[in-house]
Amino acid sequence: MDPKGKLLLVLGVIAAICIVVALAINAPPFMYLVFLVIFAVLYFIFAPIYNQAAEQGESLMKDGLIINRDIDFMKDAQTFSLSNISMNTLIAAMKNNGLPFDGLEWKTGENVMTFTYRTWDAQMVKLDDNDDGVRWEFSFLSWERMQYGGAVDFTPMNMLLTAVEKSFVALDSNTKIQTERIKINTNSKFL
Repeated sequence: MDPKGKLLLVLGVIAAICIVVALAINAPPFMYLVFLVIFAVLYFIFAPIYNQAAEQGESLMKDGLIINRDIDFMKDAQTFSLSNISMNTLIAAMKNNGLPFDGLEWKTGENVMTFTYRTWDAQMVKLDDNDDGVRWEFSFLSWERMQYGGAVDFTPMNMLLTAVEKSFVALDSNTKIQTERIKINTNSKFL
């Protein structure tokens, strides 16, 4: 279903609920017209906004900056196992894959990288480094949630993880990726 169709469906359900409520309280007939006008106004206000966001996501996906992910992907830690690489090589690969992007603060240490955006923090830590190769673990440490539970800045989180994944695969096409669900601290945003 296209984005406008989804929005129309959601607003249609809301309008139906309003009409049922109006029937339940024996509202005067003009109230039905009021509900329909409110529905139309909401649709014409929110449809362009919703459509623009959907088109932006499709554009980012087409450009390879994000991939289609589960809504809870930030609750998983990814461990990347690959051939031995230096920190400078990894940093160069990450810069080639779009990091840092606008609004992202990126710091590197000896065996750690930290990423901070408006509403979330992430880190990547070198777990071990030996003759067999190196392992890095990437995880989101915390993020602000919307009232329905989704991340406030879902798309930039997706952009970061996509850039990290692409960087490791570019450095070693035999990179192995393991994913594990982790415990995380989140902040809910109600207003």
